[in-house]
Amino acid sequence: MLEVSKDMLDALAWFRDNDIPATIDDGSLFIEVNSYEIMVDSSEVSYRAELWKEYNNEEADTPS
Repeated sequence: MLEVSKDMLDALAWFRDNDIPATIDDGSLFIEVNSYEIMVDSSEVSYRAELWKEYNNEEADTPS
């Protein structure tokens, strides 16, 4: 089994949180668009992971 990076898990969480069906298979991230599975490029994985981290930091700083 391939090890999945933290960035890939963060990107997966970002897609799912934004109602975009996503899965990880054989160490690659896929999103579903109009019943097609599209493999997400590594630079896009990094970008979405960064968005996820920023989103979570903003949430943590928000008073309850």
